[in-house]
Amino acid sequence: MPDRYTSVVKGPAAIFPRGYLLLIPVWYLAAAIAIKLKGGLPGWYTLIALGALLLVTLILLGVLANLHQNAFAADHQGIWLGTLPRRKRSRRRRLLVPWSQVELVQITDRYYGARLDVLLGPAASIIHRHRVASGVFFCLALVVPPPWIGRPAGLLSARAHRYRIPICDTTADQLGLALVELAPPSVRFGVVLKRRWLGLRRPARPA
Repeated sequence: MPDRYTSVVKGPAAIFPRGYLLLIPVWYLAAAIAIKLKGGLPGWYTLIALGALLLVTLILLGVLANLHQNAFAADHQGIWLGTLPRRKRSRRRRLLVPWSQVELVQITDRYYGARLDVLLGPAASIIHRHRVASGVFFCLALVVPPPWIGRPAGLLSARAHRYRIPICDTTADQLGLALVELAPPSVRFGVVLKRRWLGLRRPARPA
């Protein structure tokens, strides 16, 4: 039986705060308004500049949406989320979700691999963020890079007692079979394949 399972997470959630991609169109709109009103350029050149800026914005969105990060691992302690810090004093980028706080693990088949939903039990310790504070942080992110405003990566932020992890280097059934070996019997598992729910049975352990 393997003692640890690692996988690759798709998207920007392992690095950037939740909702970060929504800021990029806002930056484009602000730059477009500045070019239009303050650029003082001929009309034909303004259209070229706006088109080039839009192309760069779309490329940036595509690159961030398809990032691959080694940000998921599981062992007998629980599920590890986030990337390892490069410096000892860097902001914390890794989180352990103990199996004792997990009630259900749901794995859904996706075109990129599998989507893992970790549903926490009612006794799980979750830090809830106030909506006002989240709005303030979102506004600060318009002008300040996320690492400087203290917002955690989206992958580390639970929403409605749930962690959602897009995994792109395996299939749903393979991921489920790997995790069911590591989790205690109290954790329930299920895999959704082509709109069918399959409850995973734990393999019989040798006496």
